[in-house]
Amino acid sequence: MATFFVAPYRPEEKESPALEVLPEISSLRIDPTEYQALLLKKWPGISFDSSSYILLGWFLQITKEGAKIIGGLEEDQQTVFLDTPFDEFFLWHRSIIPPQYELYLFHEGSWDNLELKPNTSLEEIRRFIKGSSD
Repeated sequence: MATFFVAPYRPEEKESPALEVLPEISSLRIDPTEYQALLLKKWPGISFDSSSYILLGWFLQITKEGAKIIGGLEEDQQTVFLDTPFDEFFLWHRSIIPPQYELYLFHEGSWDNLELKPNTSLEEIRRFIKGSSD
């Protein structure tokens, strides 16, 4: 399964090989301390880990059998990722980011994306994820 990202840009806007210096795409900045508190409030069993390439890392157990999702907030303070798709997380993340910021869901290795709007439904996210794994 590919890693999924949520960011305030489409994947092709960040990955353009024609640009040596990337322009400022969004002014969104996610405070890692505040984000950690919000994650803990939503998923009390979450555990956190630091890494040299991300600002905030976490492990989220989503099943009683112990399946864990690895996630993180990247150094750009704009992009979050999950190593496994989790539709409820993507919807929650959209709900805590102010609506003036565009957010896009995409997966590693693809320019296919879904704009996450404040009124995006779980069903829309599930269809996108299912289409990404076909």
